[in-house]
Formats: sequence, structure tokens, C-alpha cells
Amino acid sequence: MLALLGVELWKVLGIYIDPQTAAERKYLVQSFVIVLAGGTWLLVGACVVGVLYLSRWNLKHQRELQVQHAQENTLSAYLDQMVRLLNDRERPLRRSQRGDEVSILAKGRTLRVLPRLDSGSKARVLQFLYETGLIIKDRSIFDLLGADLRGADLRGADLRGADLRGADLSRANLGGADLRGADLRGANLREANLHWTDLISTDLSGAYLGRADLSMADLSGADLRNVKELAVGQLERVYSLEGATIPDGSKHP
Repeated sequence: MLALLGVELWKVLGIYIDPQTAAERKYLVQSFVIVLAGGTWLLVGACVVGVLYLSRWNLKHQRELQVQHAQENTLSAYLDQMVRLLNDRERPLRRSQRGDEVSILAKGRTLRVLPRLDSGSKARVLQFLYETGLIIKDRSIFDLLGADLRGADLRGADLRGADLRGADLSRANLGGADLRGADLRGANLREANLHWTDLISTDLSGAYLGRADLSMADLSGADLRNVKELAVGQLERVYSLEGATIPDGSKHP
């Protein structure tokens, strides 16, 4: 292939220079050597750049795999610990009450693990806590006050009646999630995606809603008393406010 390119290059230079004398033929040879050397160096340079790019891509891919593996190990270890606490023979977590030693231990482990997880893993933790009945409103085993659920990917999640008081859900994606009757008092929902979220009869009193996307959210019967950082026009984009308690404490028609 290189030989064919060299032949073609010789032909092109020959046509361009069109040597008639010995000096011109010498000039043709010199030009051919210079162009060939330059092309060779360009090819070598391109190969070096390509090798460096592939090395960098492989290194980045390897780091991503390491991070993913670490995430999976962290999540797996946490879930194993929680399952053991739930099924402990002497003091099972599922039968404990808020304030019990095992309840405090479970909450501590949850609060410690969440900041180390990505958006998807945070969602899995929250779904696990909900499905095991640990954070159901009015009978929750422990609260999630200050829990780091920032950026959690909770699209379409079923969290009806969940106890999420004081949780940090800033920049979380709750688009299309079912939060009917959930307790979100004092929760941080800054920049959260609540597009098409079902918030019927949800308690949002004292929650932070700065730059949250409430477009098409159903807030029928929701409690919005004393919500923080609510911008003008933010509630104009919701699907419904029927029967909701609006920030000034009055009932929406």
C-alpha cells in the first residue's frame, strides 16, 4: 500500500515538475525524498496521537469500571448489612421503633453510605427502604433527615406515603414519580425535576422549591404552607392545585 502511494506521489511530482534537464530531474528526486519523509513523519505522528488517544480512552474506561465496581460493592455491602438487621433474631429492625438502638444504627449506616453512591444507586437504596417498610409515613422506623439524595434518579418511582422529611433531594429526578400522600416537610427540592410528578395530598410544608420544575405536577390537596424559595409563576405551570393549601395558608378552590 505504501509502495503504491509512493508510485502515485512520484507520478504527481513528475507531472508537476516536468523535468527536462539533469538538474530538474535531481530536483524531482530531492522533492520526492522531502515529501516522502514529511509524509512518513506525519504518519508516525498520527500513529503516536492515535496510540495516546486509545491509551487515554482505555484508562478512562478502566477508571469508570473501577468506580462502577466500587459502587456495586458499596451498595451490596450496605444491603447485606440492612437485610441482616431486618432479620436479626434477637432484635429485628422490622419490629423496632424509632429511637431504638438498632433503628439508630440503621439510620447511621444509611446516612453514611448515600454520599458515596451515584444517582442510580441512591435510588435503589431509597426504593429498598420504602419496600421494606422502613420509611412509610406514620410508622417509619427511622427518618431521612439530612439524607444525601442529591441527584437521585427516581423517575417513575412508587413512593406513595413515603416519609422523606428533611431529605436532601436537590437536583433529583422525580419526573413521573408517584408521591401521593408522601411526607416531604422541610425537604430540599431545589432544582429537582417534578415534571408530571403525582403529588396529590403530599405534605410539602416548609420544603425548599427553588428552581424546581413543577410543570404538569399534580398538587391536588397538597400542603404548600411556608414553602421556601417559590418563584413567581412557578405554580402556574402545575397540572392541578385543586384543594391544595397554598403558601399563604388559604385553600385553593
